[in-house]
Amino acid sequence: MDVPTIVVILGAALLVIAISGGGITFKEVSFPKVSNRLRFILAPLGILLVILGVILWIKPGWLTAPPATETPASLSTSTSASAPDPAVEPAKAPDAVCDEFDTYAFGWPTENQLNDVVVEQANGQFRIAYYKPGEGFSASWSPGQYTDFTVETLFSTPADAKGAAGGLTLRTLEKRWYLFWVYPESKTYVFIKDVNGLSEYLAGPARLEGVEPLQDGDRFSVQVKIVAMGSRFEIWVAPPGGTYVLQAIVEDDTLAKGHLGPSAPRPTFVGQSPVETRFEWVCISQP
Repeated sequence: MDVPTIVVILGAALLVIAISGGGITFKEVSFPKVSNRLRFILAPLGILLVILGVILWIKPGWLTAPPATETPASLSTSTSASAPDPAVEPAKAPDAVCDEFDTYAFGWPTENQLNDVVVEQANGQFRIAYYKPGEGFSASWSPGQYTDFTVETLFSTPADAKGAAGGLTLRTLEKRWYLFWVYPESKTYVFIKDVNGLSEYLAGPARLEGVEPLQDGDRFSVQVKIVAMGSRFEIWVAPPGGTYVLQAIVEDDTLAKGHLGPSAPRPTFVGQSPVETRFEWVCISQP
């Protein structure tokens, strides 16, 4: 049972108690008798909970991370990704703002849908955990919006999970975003534009060139960077702490400004344990 349904049922139960005064039994559920004073308190509380549940049904991302969007398996492939120049690591801005997830000061939104997906900050990491396979993705948006920026993150995925990936959502607004994901197990990446449910590959699917994800035990780790300047996006990938290698340059001017943050697509298979993409840090800088 999802959270909106639970909220509505709880609100309805409080309304029943407020209206009847309690002391009734419905389908083996007994409602206790309450005083008139308590009935006056329960009635508005029940109404508020019912309204909140309906709002969460209509707009599930209102209090949480952005809702998932389906990415069709067959999409038109754009030729806007150009071959990169010889790889030279871009200079890291000295004024970069980094969040290592050791405090909650940055204010990343979270999500918790039991037995489906959990998006949370915990134990010095930001994690997106899937309990069911399928399509779509989950993400967390930065409180602020960005136009031109450099954003980096280091993440890991299970080595034995098919379709497990991680990366970034960029220039995100309501149902409009760019997505960049690396699939460490298959050593591939994609850069996607999605506007109101219509998706287009702007780069990839393509194999990583000149870089290998690091396997440490049962997990793959990889570091990624996006440099966005106007309509130009530079896609860089590195092993953890290593030198970035330019993978592609994308030109697209559809989305000019928006939120950004960690994201991960839903995997194609989930076993007994959830498939977790774990982010160690995110750094953002502006020119």
